[in-house]
Amino acid sequence: MTPFKHVYITQTASFMPGEPVNNQDMDQFIGSINRMSSRIKERILAENGIQFRHYALDAQGKSLHSVTSMGAKVVEALMENSDIPQFLAAATTGGDCAAPGLANLIQGELQLPPLETHSVSGICAASVGALSAAAHAVESSSADTALQSLASFHRACLKHRALKTAIQILILMHIFYVGCYRMALAA
Repeated sequence: MTPFKHVYITQTASFMPGEPVNNQDMDQFIGSINRMSSRIKERILAENGIQFRHYALDAQGKSLHSVTSMGAKVVEALMENSDIPQFLAAATTGGDCAAPGLANLIQGELQLPPLETHSVSGICAASVGALSAAAHAVESSSADTALQSLASFHRACLKHRALKTAIQILILMHIFYVGCYRMALAA
């Protein structure tokens, strides 16, 4: 890990879509895997300690937000009391489309002026990659301010039966919030 001497987290924000969903009601949003899934679910939930989660869809499966719109809501919150960042890094496990990257989509959604962007796609470590890129931009003095983001929404995966089982197990095993957060970094 690279030590940063001149980079500080100056602000954080978050956005969680929809109302909190408790463990008993989560099957209404993601469905059940099979008849053995309730035992697997109980075991995993007992181990991870999560009591509530947020979904970017309603109980009928209708999308409430896109990954881009969730990311844009938090960037707006961070920019309320500060200038437009010079660098925007964004990470996602599943974006709205394959290209352009999430950082560019958020930039377009908010009609931000030209700025350096960096998009990372992956699982849990993707957010660390975006944070590292933002921190390096500030540390190297290529940007005075940077925003780092994470936003994901796996609705499309839940439509496909083969992917549905794998995604549901992943949702249960990991601390998984369908939402986003942002960090503002400055020198």
